[in-house]
Amino acid sequence: PSAVVTQEGVYLYFRNGKSPMQVLVAKADRYDGEYTILNDNIFPECSIEDMFVYKTSEGFKMVTEDNEGYFTGLAAGGVAFSSKDGVVWDRENFRQAYDFNVEYDDGTQIELQRRERPFLLFDGEKTYLFTTAKMGGETRWGGGDTWNMVTEVEEFRFPLVGKREV
Repeated sequence: PSAVVTQEGVYLYFRNGKSPMQVLVAKADRYDGEYTILNDNIFPECSIEDMFVYKTSEGFKMVTEDNEGYFTGLAAGGVAFSSKDGVVWDRENFRQAYDFNVEYDDGTQIELQRRERPFLLFDGEKTYLFTTAKMGGETRWGGGDTWNMVTEVEEFRFPLVGKREV
């Protein structure tokens, strides 16, 4: 789950565990208050998970895993969305958040088998994207080495992938 504390209350984003996965948002006046679910499913057309949601001056932003590649074309890649109210999300103007190709500062490049569970650290003027990373296994799902990867994001605005009618 991902929690966002605002002047209006606390928003809690979570996956309900049903198949297909459903992403819900609930709101309470306080973190320990009674939560009310505000939607049926943010993304009924597909499966996403591992949401990281945060508030900006324009509304809300979300970075999440695009399980089936419905939006980005990259199964289990990262996708970013925006919302004015934190409940209804713009599913037409999304951005790719990350893929499996990584280039280090020294120019070395690697291709990961898997990357997931995105979250951000805002440190003054710098922003860092954290994801779990995996490579070296027999499959995308098993074996190999895993670690927590940190990528500095100069300006946290993802390039526009394109529009998709939903």
